[in-house]
Amino acid sequence: MLVLSIPVTLEAKLLGKDSDCQKWLQKPVLIFGICIMVLSTIGLIGVCCSATACLCIYLFLMNLIIIALFAFSVFLYVITHKGAGETVSGLGFEEQRLGDYSTWLQRRAENIDNWNNINSCLQRAQVCVKFYADHQNDTV
Repeated sequence: MLVLSIPVTLEAKLLGKDSDCQKWLQKPVLIFGICIMVLSTIGLIGVCCSATACLCIYLFLMNLIIIALFAFSVFLYVITHKGAGETVSGLGFEEQRLGDYSTWLQRRAENIDNWNNINSCLQRAQVCVKFYADHQNDTV
């Protein structure tokens, strides 16, 4: 875990340099990488020094992280489970509508400040242009 936390932490430092849209993700990923690094160090100390207290702390915190990741996964499923979309004939992709998603996600997207941020990020990343170009090749 200690070895794997190093690339996560380094990637978090580089994440915000690409665009402003990725900066909101930089801080949580950096905190997660540092926490995993500290937690792994506590576990390593516990194993090398036969410190039962360190191993108990490691076990407790690792279980908390696993439970938090599980809860986050359930949260993501709940807010997006209705968003299966409808197949658009002949185009090879599904059409998504805001009404297909949970009311919490709908309210977030309908908030004008949130939508302006989302819209500007999509425009800067040229998502629609890339999507259109990818699907032009499918229909030819």
